[in-house]
Amino acid sequence: MDFRAAVLPQFFPAHWLQDTPEIVFADFPSRIRIDYIVREEGAYSYLLKEQFSASGLTIEALHSCALGNLRKLPSGRITFANVAGGAEGVISSEDNFAAARLLLPAVRAEFASRLGEEFLAVLPHRDECFCWSQTASSIRPAKSIGAAADSMPMAARTSEPFAGIQRAPCAR
Repeated sequence: MDFRAAVLPQFFPAHWLQDTPEIVFADFPSRIRIDYIVREEGAYSYLLKEQFSASGLTIEALHSCALGNLRKLPSGRITFANVAGGAEGVISSEDNFAAARLLLPAVRAEFASRLGEEFLAVLPHRDECFCWSQTASSIRPAKSIGAAADSMPMAARTSEPFAGIQRAPCAR
């Protein structure tokens, strides 16, 4: 099966690898990893090492394919609010890939234009991504993410994030 046209990136907590080490993943700061899922009509499955090895792709080429497919998804919007302490932004979507959109350079650029070149992000799970300026109070964003962040906070600084993933063509 050629999964390149259906593969998408998604964040997951690194500790999942203890129970499922066969998941194909790329590193990300903190306790987060990027996994790759193959989306099919009405469902998706995790890309596993055996399937990935048979493809002949490198992790860089896989990541490039996944980002290209993510860019093509129809939903996804960024909303900003000016609150006491500074601006905040949130990515929302109806497709389970809201947080993964932070991997897209255009999305990071939009956040940077409103929050500063270096901004903070919290990824409570795959469906939520909250960002705020480093100069803003950390109390307000913490309240904004509420119970979701209490259950599984996965925080990352955007100044260090994407260095481990090199660009490569998504060859067909």
